[in-house]
Amino acid sequence: MPVAFRSVAAVLIVAVAGCDAAPGLADEVRRPTLADVTLSPVSFALDTDAATAEVPLVVSGDLDSEGLVQALILVRYEETDSLVAEVAAEIPTSGRFEIPAPFAVPRGAIGDYSVRLSTQGEDGRAGDQAVTVLQFSAQNLGAPAASVAPAP
Repeated sequence: MPVAFRSVAAVLIVAVAGCDAAPGLADEVRRPTLADVTLSPVSFALDTDAATAEVPLVVSGDLDSEGLVQALILVRYEETDSLVAEVAAEIPTSGRFEIPAPFAVPRGAIGDYSVRLSTQGEDGRAGDQAVTVLQFSAQNLGAPAASVAPAP
């Protein structure tokens, strides 16, 4: 029996090696490639006494791809690993792109926010990813003040 198994295995190897492409798989398409990815702003400070901050985040960069590219931006508060923003966008062509991804954060949620940009090509295969950090700061307003009036 081992001899018969070896001959069948040899035939299968030759048959697979002789194919140009495996059936059912798409032809090779270049994966989306990112370069010069930047954030604006890279840090944000809340200088008023507002309860929340509106962060005007914009992610930009250069893209080299074939066809339409799906982009996904995820913003996470690193202290709690909470997702605070998710923005999906289509980038129709290669070249420079800008994706607005504004989000709001409570005044007390100061610290670092990871920003991840991932891409997916028109054929559904994953492309490049870029990850960076946005820093948020706010001035401490101190304890709330309260006054008590005597009862009449």
